[in-house]
Amino acid sequence: MDIEFSTPLARFHQPRHLPEIPLENCRVLCVGAHADDIEIMCGHEAYQSSLEGSRDFFGVVVADGAGPKPRAPRFEGLSREEMAKVRIKEQIAAADAGEYGGVFQLVHPSSSFGHTINETVVDELFGILDRCRPEVLYTHNPLDAHHTHVAVYYHLCAALQRMPADTRPRKFYGGEVWGHISRWHVLCGESYNPTAPVKVVDCSLALEYLRRVLGNFASQNEIMGYSLRIPEHHRIRAGLLDPYQSPDVTAVCLLTRMHSLLADGACPRDYYLQLKAMHDDAMDKRHAGYL
Repeated sequence: MDIEFSTPLARFHQPRHLPEIPLENCRVLCVGAHADDIEIMCGHEAYQSSLEGSRDFFGVVVADGAGPKPRAPRFEGLSREEMAKVRIKEQIAAADAGEYGGVFQLVHPSSSFGHTINETVVDELFGILDRCRPEVLYTHNPLDAHHTHVAVYYHLCAALQRMPADTRPRKFYGGEVWGHISRWHVLCGESYNPTAPVKVVDCSLALEYLRRVLGNFASQNEIMGYSLRIPEHHRIRAGLLDPYQSPDVTAVCLLTRMHSLLADGACPRDYYLQLKAMHDDAMDKRHAGYL
């Protein structure tokens, strides 16, 4: 593998108990900010890859996840480097349990790219995109409430613009972590409307798989309980998102369709502003007859 990393802890991992999968076999690539983000926003794709035995799902974690946010008691005394190593091991364990094709960990401090574009991060993301050439790409949606998640969105969009148009993914989605897309439910249209800005995904069969892979993030589960809360969140939403949805669907996750950002010269800030405007317009139409 000829992709160069710029931080000393950065690495690429493939499950050692399974046959090695060439990067060129990557069909779905999910780029997340922190260890556990790719599982939260893209667990349904990882599940499908594992179920089919294709192992064409790959992940990228950009940040070290070792910042000064609240930690579970047994991790409070760790240095930043020690905490970064914990997060790295947890992500490796999740990739092994989930039978991923592989996972890249770039291990950048959030402070190094969270306020403006860091060209080194863009270089690394471009290198991964250029080698993997995924058909489907996921990252954080621009409505996410976490600053570092939004930063990853902008860096990945910058990397995409470096790719020749004919080598870019065919589809581009924004997943949800913080600040759930469900508050933008008016953009879903009718359930599973293929043209709506927000895509509804049936993840009913993926919940046990999701519990298993998220169970590897002890540093987060001991304070946030993701392995229980995230599957339950998907299950509860299925009953409350859409009054016309089939009762056979017992869990759903939401994505923003970001395919327009694959075009030459596409501006990620413009897309964000368009999404906000579409939300306001959809809400106004719901109330038009009463105003």
